[in-house]
Amino acid sequence: MPREDNTTRIRRELLVRLGRLALEGTLADSIDDVPFDMTAEGWETMRCCVHHDRAILRLRSYALLGGDVRGMDDVRKPLSVLAEGFQNSRCQDGAELGESGRFPLQVLGEACNACAKSRYVVTDACQACVARPCKVNCPKGAVTVNGRSHIDPDKCVNCGLCEKSCPFHAIVKVPVPCEEVCPTGAISKGEDGIARIDEAKCILCGKCLRACPFGAPIEQTQYLEAASWLREQARPLIALVAPATMAQFPVSSGKFMAGLYRLGFAAVAEVAEAACATAEREAAELRERMHRSEGFLATSCCPSWVLASKALGDVAGHVLHTPSPMAIAAKWARKRYPEARIVFIGPCLAKRAEARGFPGEDGRKLVDAVLSAEEIGALFTAKDIQLQALEEARAVQLAEQGSSLDLCYGRGFAQSGGVAASVQSVLENENSRIEVGSSWTIRTLVIQGLSKQVLALAALWNKQAPDADLVEVMACEGGCIGGPLAIAQAKSAAVFLQRYMSEPPPEAKVASSSEAVEKAV
Repeated sequence: MPREDNTTRIRRELLVRLGRLALEGTLADSIDDVPFDMTAEGWETMRCCVHHDRAILRLRSYALLGGDVRGMDDVRKPLSVLAEGFQNSRCQDGAELGESGRFPLQVLGEACNACAKSRYVVTDACQACVARPCKVNCPKGAVTVNGRSHIDPDKCVNCGLCEKSCPFHAIVKVPVPCEEVCPTGAISKGEDGIARIDEAKCILCGKCLRACPFGAPIEQTQYLEAASWLREQARPLIALVAPATMAQFPVSSGKFMAGLYRLGFAAVAEVAEAACATAEREAAELRERMHRSEGFLATSCCPSWVLASKALGDVAGHVLHTPSPMAIAAKWARKRYPEARIVFIGPCLAKRAEARGFPGEDGRKLVDAVLSAEEIGALFTAKDIQLQALEEARAVQLAEQGSSLDLCYGRGFAQSGGVAASVQSVLENENSRIEVGSSWTIRTLVIQGLSKQVLALAALWNKQAPDADLVEVMACEGGCIGGPLAIAQAKSAAVFLQRYMSEPPPEAKVASSSEAVEKAV
């Protein structure tokens, strides 16, 4: 769900500037200059004054350093001092930023506009017509007409009938953007008007990140930590690239992987490989549970959906137990490179929370850091890496044995319907026929985009099961390619994904044969 506007441009410019400093090792020396450099001559003041703009940039920089900015109106210490503390904390065993355990999403209160309550407003387009459907249809008598229509906010219940009935479209709804898009009601205004996130309700779909015109919701990210790892090279870094990430850049997968090697990753692996394994495991679990007549089953790949299902009563019990492709790929990578740092790259916010929930057999995290597609793009820009100019590079193969599923299906996990299609293909390849009533086919239902309405419909499954055996649910419209941290427009991402899916699979090459990785380890 990428959006091109000033909040996006400012966020990305800050990522590039701070990423460049981290890659060069000059973060503590130059970070205080960044808010001033960004608001130099030619800067268009966004808030009351340039000083307020700079305060917001300082707070955003502090958040990127791992700071908790909730309730702060400015940074009390120089950013250079905070950056030094960030560097020092990273040098302590077990004190890395990625292990802070803080919720991946917070609201920068100083940036929040404290928007007025959602309401309906009569515009100048009102003609005070004779029909007056707004007044006639209002169930609470909140509309009066005196030269033009007026809505009494004390009587209005926001039913929207006046808006729907006006023939001139003169009545509009003025929403609170973040509250409007949140499917679970997790974000709401406090008594001071500032938005707050109820972490118990939040499913980390990231819709508020894109909806807020002031950029108040911000991530708790490991961006600068990962950039420092790339510079220091103290331990080898293994990149796990989600298929949806490949769909964010207008280059071949080989050139994209070459860019990651240029950044400093010792090995790059396609998570699509693990997606094939996920499809095989889901198909096996589907067969087993359907033979036990457990009713419909829902996919488990989308972490936001898994979180949302927990508030839907018995529906949560119908979600498959199969680990996500990220978890499977990370387990493979950790087994082959026990001393390496594993970095997952994808456009999903919820993966930051999911990554914390999969400890390895030795107690260490399977995934050391999660970077967004937007962040990896910022690192390419920071290091002036031109992907088109690079020679093709290959991914390493993490799986110890091949899959019965063509790799294009694993790559297709990134689009809506891709998971269901992959599971169906596995069943067909195995010549498996599952009896459902009098039929011998698998019925699928594909849901893309979680909203209040969709979750209300899903709650009804407690009383009446959907007309499907397998329900694929993705929180984002279009699937993972439309994630909240994507950088390509939806249509472009769909085209890029089809190109990626049509690419031949890389030549068989087990990861242990990679000389660079073995040398680094």
